Amino acid sequence: MLFFLFGPDTLRSRAKLSQIQEEYKKRHGGNISISEWDCAHATFAQIQESLRTISIFREKKLIVISFACENPEVAGMLYENRKLLENEENIIVFFEEEVQNASKCQLLKFLKTKAKTQEFPLLTGTPLRQWIAREFEKYGVKPEALVIQRIEQEIGNDLWKLTQVVQAIATYVLPSKTLSAKQDLSFFVKSEISADIFLTVEAIASGNQQHALKSLYAHLKKGDSPLYIASMIMYEFRVLLEIKEMLEKGVLPSQVAKKAHLHPYVIQKSMRIAERFTYEELKEAYRRIFQLDVSLKTGKVDPAFALYDFVLKTAGAK
Repeated sequence: MLFFLFGPDTLRSRAKLSQIQEEYKKRHGGNISISEWDCAHATFAQIQESLRTISIFREKKLIVISFACENPEVAGMLYENRKLLENEENIIVFFEEEVQNASKCQLLKFLKTKAKTQEFPLLTGTPLRQWIAREFEKYGVKPEALVIQRIEQEIGNDLWKLTQVVQAIATYVLPSKTLSAKQDLSFFVKSEISADIFLTVEAIASGNQQHALKSLYAHLKKGDSPLYIASMIMYEFRVLLEIKEMLEKGVLPSQVAKKAHLHPYVIQKSMRIAERFTYEELKEAYRRIFQLDVSLKTGKVDPAFALYDFVLKTAGAK
């Protein structure tokens, strides 16, 4: 079986890749081996051996070959040996983003005629707004149409970023589960602010109290809502906890981005931070920021004082 997934919308194409892998795992139980080859690093000889190897346990093989057309040498050899790709014993998935000089890649033409092909163009207009609405539904939040339009205008069609923004907004509005156009959501749709929050979390994770406190002070001084700051920090720690849990369960780093449905760049930076915590430390930090978020929403604490206290205790624990 031969599959070909391609297109610039890598969030949906990666989700489809994960779906294919899960479907074949269920179909064959534990009797399947999965190997992945990134042609930016892999050689044709390595891929060829993977295609030809016969398991003594008669396992079904699922082989993922990514970015082959970006390596003309590997793509050329795969095309010359295309009979290997048509072996019904193997399940082979080719994964590409936007292919440069596509007209020169014979392998690409072969795949489009021989493989089960699915293209993932960037979403626009109504399909994009429907996708945003479905993302909110995952958290039990139903936004007004004007809110979705605002997010579409501010963020565009980068689904990786939209996933993070929707999750952050959903965390902010819960437990009310209502999201109207009257609410001020401007701080969630500004990428530079999200980046600043990431740096704040990084300072906390490194135990740099001074840097973390200065970063928090900068947010408060320019008028960022304490509730927003807490929600974003909570979101970042939830990502760190999710990544740490997967790594401790033996999930390969290359698989973490797919399973977490986050941009590989976010995963790469987050994994470096997660390494500085034990799993128990992350659980404790997340519990603390969750309690802080609840206290802020119910008005039980002074917002600024509570945030400074959280930063002192969490960074000080490192």
